[in-house]
Amino acid sequence: MISAILKVVREMLVQRITMLTLTGCNYGNLISDSGGGLAMFKTIKDHPIFAVIGAVAAITGIVIGVLSLVEPKYAKFTSGAICGNSEETITTHPYQFRECKNPNKVKGYEYKEDVSQSSGWVGGGHDQNWHCTNVKRRKEAAVGQSIVWSNQRSSEQSKKSTLGKVSYKYHCTITAQWTPIYEVERWEGCGEAPPKIEIIEEPKTCFDKTQRIGWKWSWE
Repeated sequence: MISAILKVVREMLVQRITMLTLTGCNYGNLISDSGGGLAMFKTIKDHPIFAVIGAVAAITGIVIGVLSLVEPKYAKFTSGAICGNSEETITTHPYQFRECKNPNKVKGYEYKEDVSQSSGWVGGGHDQNWHCTNVKRRKEAAVGQSIVWSNQRSSEQSKKSTLGKVSYKYHCTITAQWTPIYEVERWEGCGEAPPKIEIIEEPKTCFDKTQRIGWKWSWE
């Protein structure tokens, strides 16, 4: 096959030289001496240089053909720094409700105090509960909010004057708690919880064209 290619290339070169010779010479002289011209072309055609030129042209064609089927092989990486990152947005609903204080669930109070007061000497018509109620009202007015009362203890004293009039003194001690601390939880009173949006980045895979590691066929 290569010899056939060389033959074709040689014939093409001979035809090209013939055309150039005919163009640059005097046609009249060549036609009048056709015998000598034909001998000259025959001598040129059979010259060994044309075999060399044909071989070089054939090899050059083969090399160019092979090179057209070969391409560089580059290193393959999975790296965000080289190839960049792909982003994926994921939306989830991990909670149904927002988080806030639940006024229906009291877990304690910020303030706690045992309030203890005496009424001083008063006349008849009163009792221990009357005095404890006054103690509660005065304390609630002082703190400016309602108070949770518990563990009430009370007592009384009495005395009689020389004229026989009886007076009473009441004592009241009661535990006061105010400013409630509520449980913080997720419940319907807080409203619907917003979705959770998360962006996940994954490094891409690509070929680093700054790092050639060899060659490969174009169809690979």
